[in-house]
Amino acid sequence: MPKIADKYLAVDPWKVVEEGFGFDAGRNRVSESIFSLGNEYMGVRGIRKKGTAGIHYWGVTLTGCSKKAKWNKAKGRLWSS
Repeated sequence: MPKIADKYLAVDPWKVVEEGFGFDAGRNRVSESIFSLGNEYMGVRGIRKKGTAGIHYWGVTLTGCSKKAKWNKAKGRLWSS
């Protein structure tokens, strides 16, 4: 099946353009992936602010880190084990 470049975003040769200001849960995961920032060592997902509906894959990825992080529910943050 061929890829369709304009399925989620407006086609522009030099810019990444997401039209409209409303929240679309169907396009949420695509937008988070496209508006992520990263280099070969670290990446940050481009998620919307807290309180929006839908599934979010938030987080920071660090290349070469082999430790697993645990979620501390009481403090509401991650800590390394």
